[in-house]
Amino acid sequence: MPQIVQFFHPGSQQGAGNKNHRELEWKKLDKPHARKFLKATGIAIDKNNEEIHDELTFWGEWEAKTKFQKTKLNIEEQVDLGDLSEEEQEKEKIKNKDVWPKNIFTPIYPNGQGEQNTDPIVFGKNWYYSNCKQQKLKKILEDGSIIIFGSAKNGEMIIDTVFVVDSSEEYGSRDLTDEKLLKKLAIDPLKEIPKNDPNWKAKNGDEEFDFAPLRLYTARKYSKDNKKLFSFVPAKLYNAALEKCVFKRIPLNLKEKFPCLEWYEEPHGGAAMNVYVSDVDVNTRNKIWDYIKNEVLQEGLLLGVDFEEPADK
Repeated sequence: MPQIVQFFHPGSQQGAGNKNHRELEWKKLDKPHARKFLKATGIAIDKNNEEIHDELTFWGEWEAKTKFQKTKLNIEEQVDLGDLSEEEQEKEKIKNKDVWPKNIFTPIYPNGQGEQNTDPIVFGKNWYYSNCKQQKLKKILEDGSIIIFGSAKNGEMIIDTVFVVDSSEEYGSRDLTDEKLLKKLAIDPLKEIPKNDPNWKAKNGDEEFDFAPLRLYTARKYSKDNKKLFSFVPAKLYNAALEKCVFKRIPLNLKEKFPCLEWYEEPHGGAAMNVYVSDVDVNTRNKIWDYIKNEVLQEGLLLGVDFEEPADK
């Protein structure tokens, strides 16, 4: 029986400060994960099931070095306040706070050694979910399960990645020599935690990071042979006129649409770092995937299904 995982990770978007050099360094281990509004060349599927090969924008995670450009967008330009009263306008502004991208980040190939890991990884031939909060799953996810990565906002889940599990395996069960991006973004930073975490030695002595409790999950991707149940991120075509390529994360009404799913009770942040796993039958799993896909397309967005790795320069 497959599972539906509602995976809540930190929803705050990555800031860039007032840096003039337009590059953001690899994040340190003591800094929390954050969402970035990313730009990359890739493939997307539109509402007519046609493939689009172009530069795309989307919400995701990339903790290695990036270039960035500020969007300089005003919330009033993105939210229709209409004839609302001043009080209603303030409520609407609060509701939309931190959901519109302030910067567009372009990943830089991760040469060198960084501290904070990236998870999930949606670049390259394979997409991976490698480690984050796996102890909270309390079970091995079946192939065909869906991990919905998102964040809590206004009592709803705003999503960034829909990850359909194709397979999973224990670390060490296969050769990852050719998976250079996975090693640089996730495995190597995890190995270096004992050195980079000042509290590690007090808790664990001289022990190395233990991969044994973890599994490496590989995503089921879109292909000519698989057009019905695949991993995707909501995406949009990049445009130099930045106001035309930005979008806020899509809120899902999963609690009411699918009451069979486990859900959190605290409407204001109680889910911010939690994971909810529900066993469902295949028919329900398919309905949930269809619902999310349709919600994304109805917002005028695309399904981003493949993204090129940054060039190794």
